[in-house]
Amino acid sequence: KNDKIEVWFKQDDQFFTPHGHIGLSISSESIDNTALNHLLTSLLCELVSAELQEQLHSASIANSKFGIAQAIGSINIDVSGFSSGLPHLLKAVLQKLRTFVVDAQQFSIYLAKVERKIQSRRLNNPMQYLYKWLDAINMMPAFDQDMLEEALKEVTLDGLQAHFESVLSKAYVKMLVSGNYTQSVALDTSNQVLDILQHQPTPRYLINAHRSLDIEPGYFVQNVPISDEKCLNSAVVSTFYCGSVSDTRDNGESNPVFVTQRIDQFIRDYRQKLQEMTVEEFESSVQSLISLKEEKLKSIDDEFSRLWTHINSNKYMFGTLDKEVEHLKQLGKDDLLSFWDKYFNKDTAQRYTRLDMQMWSAKLWQPTPEEFEMYPSS
Repeated sequence: KNDKIEVWFKQDDQFFTPHGHIGLSISSESIDNTALNHLLTSLLCELVSAELQEQLHSASIANSKFGIAQAIGSINIDVSGFSSGLPHLLKAVLQKLRTFVVDAQQFSIYLAKVERKIQSRRLNNPMQYLYKWLDAINMMPAFDQDMLEEALKEVTLDGLQAHFESVLSKAYVKMLVSGNYTQSVALDTSNQVLDILQHQPTPRYLINAHRSLDIEPGYFVQNVPISDEKCLNSAVVSTFYCGSVSDTRDNGESNPVFVTQRIDQFIRDYRQKLQEMTVEEFESSVQSLISLKEEKLKSIDDEFSRLWTHINSNKYMFGTLDKEVEHLKQLGKDDLLSFWDKYFNKDTAQRYTRLDMQMWSAKLWQPTPEEFEMYPSS
């Protein structure tokens, strides 16, 4: 590990197959620090991926896979398949990325594709659209529909090329080499990455990271404008904050206020259901969850995905599953009831925190804010 790269290595010690998986995360300050840069990075990944698919078609035939995708604060590159050929495949992908020049015709084609993708979000069903809004509220960085549509007007060919050069000029790289390799091969591959990218280090504090916002206790309602005037469905998403985020949801042609009352009723009834659950039923549910968490990984790709999740999130909590299983083995029914009362029961929770996202059907009469204020209890 140095100021340009950190390398993780996991040798295959349980599958014993000639396969491997290499992941690369290139983080840079300018990848998605604005809505415009977010769009430029998305467009860049689309263009590079399309050209690579044509150039490296033979790799797919040889049962090797590669991908390049945008993530929060980073561009992720992924190669998997027979271990012997992966360093060469990664080299080809990185060389294409480093020397990429935007073609005007391809730029126009994929800009139109990105534009259609953004505009089509308004035509998603209300539930999907609400979740986009929820992401914009719960996480940073996140950009809402209006911000992306406004930024789209500023996308240009020259701007994209300049953005591309800016992203790779200063960066921090995280890398995981997993599978049928030795440590020396992993280090050689990382040196190859540095030789190709030739990037300058960037301070880690300047790079956008996935962050959840800390919402103050209370009961909040967000009325989201309808995404499509022709849509006849409504939607409600109720989010409860309990360390991590939980949610309940419903959609259809019902009035959102009525749906919210149904959710309230479900919360009250489910507490009773938990109380009436027998010890045997509770222990059976706990054991099922333990079995799911203790299920053995089936391939190198599965092992890679689990490790890469911990690395790419900057949490590095590799022993999380074992700790969760230990806690589950000590969990009692009273613990679950206490948890429910602490976070979900508004009559007993000291820090009750809930956010209801509502979208009203175009065919439904919608109360004004003043009328809502007249009936706060509903």
